[in-house]
Amino acid sequence: MKQRFRQFMQGRYGLDQLYVGMLVLYFILLFFSRWFMPELMTGLMTLVIILAVFRMFSKNIVVRQRENAVYLRVVNGMKHTGKKLLQRIKDIPTKRYRKCPNCAVTLRLPRKRGRHKTTCPKCHTSFEVKIRM
Repeated sequence: MKQRFRQFMQGRYGLDQLYVGMLVLYFILLFFSRWFMPELMTGLMTLVIILAVFRMFSKNIVVRQRENAVYLRVVNGMKHTGKKLLQRIKDIPTKRYRKCPNCAVTLRLPRKRGRHKTTCPKCHTSFEVKIRM
């Protein structure tokens, strides 16, 4: 039986991170389908499962790899943004973030009340920063 399944899957795409993401989306939709528009959620869940199974058994491997690469780029971008936001929240007691007026790079400055002169490390522009508590 295992050999037959292995033979059937030969040349097919199989599982990847997008497949796992689609399953997570399915279970999120399943959770919310109890309270919000159950008919619509059921339709979306069916569509997600059909698409996931289609991708798994597809023989067009190059296209499936491209789809997975796009998915990973989006997810990794969201993770990076989330990490930066979390770091900014953790830094609230000790740091302040300001943008350079010349090159728009975000600078992490110590939290000292008053007006301070600072220099951008990227473009070396000096500018004045006002920090309030």
